[in-house]
This record gives sequence, C-alpha cells and structure tokens, in this order.
Amino acid sequence: MRVGSYRLELVKRTVLKPWQALLNAVLAILAALFLFGFIFILAGNSPVDAYRQIFDYAFFNEFGLPLTLNRFVFLLLCTYAFIIPFRAGLWNIGMTGQLYTGALTAYAVFYAFGVNQLNAAHPPAILLLPLALLGAAVGGALIGAIAGYLKGKYNTNEIVVTMMLNFMAYWFVSFMIKDGGIFYECGRAR
Repeated sequence: MRVGSYRLELVKRTVLKPWQALLNAVLAILAALFLFGFIFILAGNSPVDAYRQIFDYAFFNEFGLPLTLNRFVFLLLCTYAFIIPFRAGLWNIGMTGQLYTGALTAYAVFYAFGVNQLNAAHPPAILLLPLALLGAAVGGALIGAIAGYLKGKYNTNEIVVTMMLNFMAYWFVSFMIKDGGIFYECGRAR
C-alpha cells in the first residue's frame, strides 16, 4: 500500500525476549522518573528529595506500605482483566466494575457463613478463603459475561457496554453496602 511517496507493509511483530521486555520496562520507569523530575524542579523542590520522600512513605512507613500493597493488588487484578480479553482481540474497560462486583461476591461468601457475626461458629479460614476467591472470580466473571454475551449475540461495542457496566456495578455495590442493601450495617454489634 502506498501513502504519498511512502510504501506501507504489514510486518510480523518480533517477539521480545524476557530480558528485552524487562529492559524496556526499566527504561520506561527511569524515563518517567526523569521527566517527572522536571515537575518537581518547576515547583521549586529537589527531585532527589521528593522521590526519597515518596519511596520512604510508600515502602518504609507503617501506613504507606499497606496502602501501596492495596493499590498494587487493585492495579494487578485490573491489568489481568484487561490483558486476557485484549489477547482475544476484545477491549475490556469494565475492570473496576468487575473488581467491585468480585469484592462484593467475596464478602457475600463470608456473610453466608456468618463471619460477620461476633463469636459465631463458622468454617475455618483454610476453607473460607478459597471459597471467597472463587466467589470473587465468579462475581467478576458474571459481569464480564454480560459484555461477552452482548458482543457475541448482538455484536454490541464491548467498550461501551463495559463502561456502562462499570457504573451499574459501582451503584449496585454502593447500594448493597451503604444504601440499605442486605449488607448494610451487617458487621455492627447490636
């Protein structure tokens, strides 16, 4: 194909070796740190001091480390929820809705076994945790299955559908835990 004086052709993508992929990731992180350093300079701060404070809080603070791990797990799960459909040629923009629904479903498993009640007998954690993980996976998969069904049956745009499902999942979870749903105030002592 020609565009003006240029000849365009499709070329098979080269597969990166693991060390090349790692090198690309490290170089991208270093480039981002370098470029964001200019923002600190423009603000009148030393980039070295700013990055030291950021990393100290994120990894060496009793409050920052749990928050860093929390954000890491959230981003990791959402990344997997994007990559798997993307490899199949689909776009999943509904990762957060799937995560919220999965979390609600995991809580529903604990709720079903009476874990929310003080001093109540319930199965051991070795049984409950795998059940909760399975429940979370099923809850998130059900939201993804709605988009998949609509794409397969009616050829709807999965980007639009998953974005709409995000809002629906958010408001559903919000209702269930704080606006009068069955999980509203279920952990409080009475």
